[in-house]
Amino acid sequence: MKICVQTNPMVPRYGIDKGFEMIKAAGFDGVDFNFDSYCSYKDMVECKIPDIFTDEAKKEAFIEEMIASSKKHGIEIHQCHAPFPSYIKDKPETNKAILEALKASVEMCGRTGCKILVVHPAFNGSARYPSKRSEEWEWSMDMYSALIPELEKYGVTCCLENMWGQDWITKKIYTAICSDIPEACVYIDKLNEIAGKKLFGFCLDIGHLNLLGQDPAFAMEQLGDRLVTFHIHDVSCTQDSHVCPYIGVVGWERFITGVKECGYNGALSFETANMVIELFKPQELMIPALRLIYEVGKYFDDRISGKIPEFH
Repeated sequence: MKICVQTNPMVPRYGIDKGFEMIKAAGFDGVDFNFDSYCSYKDMVECKIPDIFTDEAKKEAFIEEMIASSKKHGIEIHQCHAPFPSYIKDKPETNKAILEALKASVEMCGRTGCKILVVHPAFNGSARYPSKRSEEWEWSMDMYSALIPELEKYGVTCCLENMWGQDWITKKIYTAICSDIPEACVYIDKLNEIAGKKLFGFCLDIGHLNLLGQDPAFAMEQLGDRLVTFHIHDVSCTQDSHVCPYIGVVGWERFITGVKECGYNGALSFETANMVIELFKPQELMIPALRLIYEVGKYFDDRISGKIPEFH
């Protein structure tokens, strides 16, 4: 399997060319390109969408730089991550701008040759003031349906993701939209019915599963062929840590078992930015930290293929 890692924080910190160079030096085959690094949560909420999403000339230059750096360093742009949140309640003008940023993300993704874009479902992540499931369904179906023309035009599969919510005062974590995998399957199937073809799939976030006490192998079995890609990372019992596997509390044997049994043949894509942002901050340690993540990916691949026997 190809082994990929997210571009945050290497690319936003050092630029696309240098970031890709560092990722390649660590051994990776491809990247999960973080468009959300260029348009923050705050930007989206305040309707301050950066010009690479809105200005055609700057968008074109950005796409060209992504393609050139990908070719130069032999790094595949395997998947991309759209900015978020995807919707804000009672903010119609802001939501229009957000939707245009999401459409631009589809275009940038597809034109770089990438076929997978992760777009968060529409919901309120505050478990103290949560959105209703009926609201989430309406918001998400409208938002995702509005992306169908761009997805079809640029040949991109839009992946929903299992989310979590938190009471920001008590810090207690709760279930959220698409954390119930059968619910996620209903979303995907309905959206593909609306599209008239398979334009929607799922990005299974392994850390998010663990925060909610869910089994990755069972989730993969439930998803079936809706599973398109992963966000692989470890967590603590109370924080969405986004660190390298085996540093946190995830039971990785169940992940390996699930991938083996479900017949998944995509990439192993790591969303482990905090390994570099929080744990290995000096630039001199970034490539060694990335290399550790890559070696874990190789270990997973060897275990899944049977090259390395079961761990005891």
